[in-house]
Amino acid sequence: MVIPIPLFQILYIQHENSMKTKGFTFIETIVVLAVLAMVLPALFTILFAIMQQQVRVLKLQELKRQGDQAFGFIKDTLRKNSYKIYSDKLATNQVCLLPTTSYTNINGNDFYLKSDAGSIIKFYKNGTKLELYNSITPSTNRVYITDPIQVDSFTIACNLKSAFSSPLISVVLKIKHSSDTTVVFSYSTIIHVRK
Repeated sequence: MVIPIPLFQILYIQHENSMKTKGFTFIETIVVLAVLAMVLPALFTILFAIMQQQVRVLKLQELKRQGDQAFGFIKDTLRKNSYKIYSDKLATNQVCLLPTTSYTNINGNDFYLKSDAGSIIKFYKNGTKLELYNSITPSTNRVYITDPIQVDSFTIACNLKSAFSSPLISVVLKIKHSSDTTVVFSYSTIIHVRK
């Protein structure tokens, strides 16, 4: 025999079952929030560290790009224009003439090169920048290291080992980023003066 169930009881049972499956309880919501409160700070710390590394990589790329460009230009210019070496702007005091002599200049202020065409040039450190003086256009000094890259040190020297060889010019350039002074890129080369 089948016992009839009143309609309001059927609706109440369906409503009770639907309430259990549709939402979260208050405890479940609190647990989820607690887990998120523990995970999110760690996630943001990782993201912040990744962003800092990316900024540092971009600074190093700019440092290397400017250093390579400036040093490449210095090498090319010295190879093409170094015929005689002087310690004064008027080109009266020639250096590195005698065997086993050398001449070193920190910052390049008194190291002039005369090309076979007669122009006088010099590379020198001016504050935190590297500039080129050219006697053909003396009023326009060209800057080869731009902000935020800075020249840490610049040394140019020459030496003559024997009477039968041409003088050697050695150049050392050290550059750094203005906001990250822990990394210094160092460039150095030796160039034969043309006879």
